[in-house]
Amino acid sequence: MLLVNLSGGLHTGKSTVAAAVYAYLKTRGVSAVLIGEDRKNLAPFQSPLLMNHVHEVGRMYDLMQQAQNLDYDVAIAEAPLSLMAAYSYGQPYHAQLRGLVEVIDSQFPNSFNVFIRREQDNKQADTWDSRALDFMPSVQYATYGPKAEEISEVVFHRFQMQKESA
Repeated sequence: MLLVNLSGGLHTGKSTVAAAVYAYLKTRGVSAVLIGEDRKNLAPFQSPLLMNHVHEVGRMYDLMQQAQNLDYDVAIAEAPLSLMAAYSYGQPYHAQLRGLVEVIDSQFPNSFNVFIRREQDNKQADTWDSRALDFMPSVQYATYGPKAEEISEVVFHRFQMQKESA
């Protein structure tokens, strides 16, 4: 399974891009699943800084394992585990959560990490973009702004490459 991790600071368009990538893949016959942030289902206006990061990492890990066990071709994480670690910055459990995320990430070696950076300058947003980037294990593709079609094509190409090498 190819795990696509869409990362970036707050309000960079990760959810929009995730939905577009999902639709793009499905229309091309790829078995795909979208793994979203729970906070969006429960409280759309709740800041990710206030959420239970430990619970969210566990929930997302469970969904990632289910997707792998159900043999999905691609799982798209609109807010990857590394972003949960970034959101927990300053919390007393931050170091432990970051270590746990690194262990979990190693269980999904076929990951494709996409970083979405803001197009416009914003000092507070730039801080979050930098923090999110610092916590991502490695970035294979980066873009300015939520360029959904471009990212969808890149992900599809990556999936095809992985499929051919298997």
